[in-house]
This record gives sequence, structure tokens and C-alpha cells, in this order.
Amino acid sequence: WRNEGGPRNAQLAVASNADGRLELFALSDSTFDHMWQTAPNAGWSGWENFGGGGYRVAAGTNADGRIEVMASNSTGVFHRWQTAPSGGWGNWEGTFGGPPNSRLAMENAPDGRLEVFALSDTTFEHLWQTGVNGGWSSWENFGGGGHDVAASHNQDGRLEVFASSSSGVFHRYQTSPTTWSGWEGTDGITDAELATSRSVDGRVEVFAINGSTASHIWQTRPNAPYSAWETFGTGGSEIGASNNADGRIEVFGTSSAGVYHKWQTGFSTWSEWAWLNGSGPAVT
Repeated sequence: WRNEGGPRNAQLAVASNADGRLELFALSDSTFDHMWQTAPNAGWSGWENFGGGGYRVAAGTNADGRIEVMASNSTGVFHRWQTAPSGGWGNWEGTFGGPPNSRLAMENAPDGRLEVFALSDTTFEHLWQTGVNGGWSSWENFGGGGHDVAASHNQDGRLEVFASSSSGVFHRYQTSPTTWSGWEGTDGITDAELATSRSVDGRVEVFAINGSTASHIWQTRPNAPYSAWETFGTGGSEIGASNNADGRIEVFGTSSAGVYHKWQTGFSTWSEWAWLNGSGPAVT
């Protein structure tokens, strides 16, 4: 672990530039900074201011490779985007609403259009690009309030959204490029932090953690229903997931003891939890 500075107690998002360089966005309640790799697979720039403080941040990539960033605060949801792939940035603009202080998730539709999901304590809304690399729709109601949100896509490209609340974990999925199912319960743990990833064969897998336990579910085959929830570990404060170059999923979790990870050892088998290069920073 190496201290990179940046805003304290920041919410983080990362996206890939068109040239392969990663870019990191760090939003605290008082400031917004970003940093980027100076070349693909290389070191990092210093931190540079990206805006004022807020609540949550999400980053995605347009079909043409330009990064787009969404951020929520007490007045709604705002966005900022690259004016050219791997290039400079436009100014912040409002999205004409969005739930204040909402948790955000962003995913690409099958045709490359970005769709944004914004969940607050009291409401759930979404908006989408009306054309590939284009402008945005108005906000549309997507459900009631909750705790956290995550989004992914099925092997056939249909988007799938997961939301946690005090009643468990729920999901909603596209039945066509422009229509959605109703909300369906999955049981699951209450008030969970959520993460999703996709297995090498395209099945969506969902990871949930709260203060007392961690669990996961997975599609029983691509584009199919889900397994029952299975215990994945003990409690923690946050969870994230990504894929190795060979397709194996790797999951990262934080707790009061530090940062841990767990990875697939095969198509459906997992390692035990282990510290990530030492304990990492604890979250209390």
C-alpha cells in the first residue's frame, strides 16, 4: 500500500481512457479531485481539482471512448465529460434534477448508450442517453428509496439493476432495450453495500456486505434466474468486484481490520479471504 494523498474520506470511481490509461475520481463533502496514469500501465499524475464537494460519484465510458462522470449532492445530480477521447473536460452541467444525495450507478446499454441510476433514502430515478454519445433524457421514476445500488448487464446485453434496503436485496431487469420488469425480491441481507461482476461465461454475480455478514448470488446460467444467497464471509463496511485478465472474478472488502480480497480459483470455486498486500487502511 502507498499513500497517494487526495481528499480524505472520499467516495471513489475509476474509468479507463480510450488510450488505456486509468483515471481516478475522488469526491469528498468539501472537494472533488482526480488523477490519472501518465501512460498505460504506468505511474500516476498528481491530484488535480475537478470540482466542489458532494455525496456520491460514478464514472462510465461513452461508446466513442470519452469518460463521463456523474456526481450527486444536496441539490441533485450533475455531470461532466471529456470533450475528446483521452482528452480535456467540459464544464459541470446539471441534469435537470435527480434525487439529492443519491447513490449512483452507471452502465452501458447494448448499443453503447449510458444509463444512470440514482437511489436516495426516499426515491429511485434513472436517466439515459437518447442517442449513442448523445444528450440525456429527463429523469424517470424507477422505484422507492433504499440503501445502495449496483448495475450490470446480461450476456445478451440487457441491463440489470440491484438495490438494497432494510428489507433485503431486490432487482429489476430489461425485458427489451426500452422496457423493464417490475422489482423482484431476492431475499438477501438487509441494508447491504453491493457490487456486481460477470463470470467468464457472462453470468452476473452479485456481492452484498453489511456490518455482520457478506453473501453472494449468481445466475445459474447466462441470462437466467439466480441461485439462492450463499454466505461469502463476515461483515464489513464496503465491497467491490472486478475481473482478472483471464476472466476470474476478484472481490475486495473493507472492515475495521483493513482491506481483504477473495478470488475465483476456478469456474465456481473461491479462495479464502486474505489481506491485500498487508492489512491496508482500516475502516472504523
